[in-house]
Amino acid sequence: MPEICILDPDGDIVRTLHRASRTRLSPGWACYHTDLFEFEHAGERFGIIGCAVGASFAGARRRTAVRFGLQVLVS
Repeated sequence: MPEICILDPDGDIVRTLHRASRTRLSPGWACYHTDLFEFEHAGERFGIIGCAVGASFAGARRRTAVRFGLQVLVS
């Protein structure tokens, strides 16, 4: 699990990174409602969850990510 994770509410960033072949599924993500992708930028590894819309849904993803070692969440 990357220490830095981005919530991408509409999925635009995830789709752009995916089209550029810059993403891979995170092997340890245990949430069946969403996919956590990993990508690198400027030598840093990031996680990104697309289409995480709504405060309660995003909060649940945050709690799951914290259990796996998340340090910073950007929404």
